[in-house]
Amino acid sequence: MEKRYIYLVASYTDTFIGRLIRWRAKIRFWDRYEGDGYSHVSLAISPGLGEMMSFARKRISNPFVAGLIKESIKGGMFAKNSDRSYIAVMRIEVTEEEYQKITQCMEQYWNRRTELHYNFAGLFWMMLFGRGKYVRNRYFCSQWCAEVLDNSGVEIFPGEETYNIKPFDFYRTLKENIVYEGLAAAFKEQYVAAVR
Repeated sequence: MEKRYIYLVASYTDTFIGRLIRWRAKIRFWDRYEGDGYSHVSLAISPGLGEMMSFARKRISNPFVAGLIKESIKGGMFAKNSDRSYIAVMRIEVTEEEYQKITQCMEQYWNRRTELHYNFAGLFWMMLFGRGKYVRNRYFCSQWCAEVLDNSGVEIFPGEETYNIKPFDFYRTLKENIVYEGLAAAFKEQYVAAVR
């Protein structure tokens, strides 16, 4: 049976919100975590990362117009700041049933995207207190990725509320699954072949 994989992509694209999240991590000098420089996480179901999904800005010029979007490693903020966009690609093996559930769950969220909004309250609560805040139909990137996986039976953070998950939690927990880490601009075909 062919193996199935999904990909979580932790990233830092040198944006205003990204710099705030990175700054918040840096001031916690007494409690630092591996990967705390990453301020965003996306979910992909193909190794080329041509189509990822996450909660992020809908317009490159405005971080406050945000929601569920489709991203590409070759476009959007990754392309705009290609010389300052760093990524860590984590590959997770899943069963065929889990893979199908994840793709269906992502599609269901996408079909409801106009009802869903960015969880700014949860993000700022996280930055101030280190814990998120649940707001119905509102998500930030790591919360949404964790929820899709939870709803599909792939538990990475058992017992933890999804709104408490930070981008670097994925990095810290899945560091053994990293198949590429470096500049987004350098993620080319040879790396795609390596993660197949």
